[in-house]
Amino acid sequence: MNAPAPALRITGLTKRFGGGAAAVTALADVSLELAAGELLVVLGATGAGKTTLLRVIAGLETPDAGRIELGGRDAAALAPADRDVALVFQNFSLYPHLSVRENLAFPLRAPGRTLPAAEIAARVDEAAAMLRITRLLDRPAKNLSGGEMQRVAIGRAIVRRPRLFLLDEPLTNLDAKLRESLRVELKRLFRQLGVPVVYVTHDQAEALSLADRIAVLAEGRVLQVGPPREVYLEPCSALVARQLGQPPINLIALERRGGQWRTPDGSTITAAAAPEGTRALLGLRPEQLQLTAASPGIAPNAASGAPLATVEWIEEAGPFRIVALRMWGASLRCTVAPTTRVTGGEQVAVTVDWARARIWPETDLRD
Repeated sequence: MNAPAPALRITGLTKRFGGGAAAVTALADVSLELAAGELLVVLGATGAGKTTLLRVIAGLETPDAGRIELGGRDAAALAPADRDVALVFQNFSLYPHLSVRENLAFPLRAPGRTLPAAEIAARVDEAAAMLRITRLLDRPAKNLSGGEMQRVAIGRAIVRRPRLFLLDEPLTNLDAKLRESLRVELKRLFRQLGVPVVYVTHDQAEALSLADRIAVLAEGRVLQVGPPREVYLEPCSALVARQLGQPPINLIALERRGGQWRTPDGSTITAAAAPEGTRALLGLRPEQLQLTAASPGIAPNAASGAPLATVEWIEEAGPFRIVALRMWGASLRCTVAPTTRVTGGEQVAVTVDWARARIWPETDLRD
């Protein structure tokens, strides 16, 4: 028995803007799949190509190369209205002079739709209940808060009952506390609906908390795809590693000399094989560094022991403290419990979790 086709399959997708020397490649040979009911988060910085990807899937942009399949069907010949996808933007896109009820119903009253009034009312009530905005149904959209507007914008997508949701940084314009609460509600909502979702964001917290899988996008290329923990713990490159983690990963320049990897101050850290003169980057997450009181008996900068470091400064971060260390000729960050006693200028011994350390070619990091 053949396995069902994925909800979305993208193969070799390329999109350019402009021509000649001024041409910009927004998407470069992008390939992705989305299973039924899956929530895929596309994570990338501004300009990575995230919005262009959604617009091409929705049919608002025509790709220069590649193929898009929706439920196993080639989408190339399908107009945007025939693709049965709902695109939610970050700027809400409501009609301020209409009530919440009228905004929710608007997509169902579009030309070509013939839903009876009772069905429209039922869908509006259902979406309002899911989003917990029933009490707002008769309020003018112009009188809503930012969080309420975004719920209504998402509700306008829900009432259509599409085969695929596309969300373009829907929480970006909200304050931090509201973004956090809506992340939880969105995950509950998508689980309840069971409809596949492509959700693009530059916010790593959204990616880690929402995604079934994360696709890391940079300069129009997909660098890595996998479950959140896998991408966080086993990034395929320094560029991917830098996309996730707060505080960000420590990246230390290495050079292969005398058969050893050496840090900027000449310390030896590992004997992993590589040609002489090779340059690389050592990646250590802040939580991979643990502090203890320095001991005169510990040899500094020895990978088999505990290298010594000087505390540069401490930042309070609520459930933990961020400690900046001067070690190996570089400035590193580590996280410690809020009760850890440490002061600026103090010398400490650092235990490194080498099992989770990563070494990448220097070319793996592009600015």
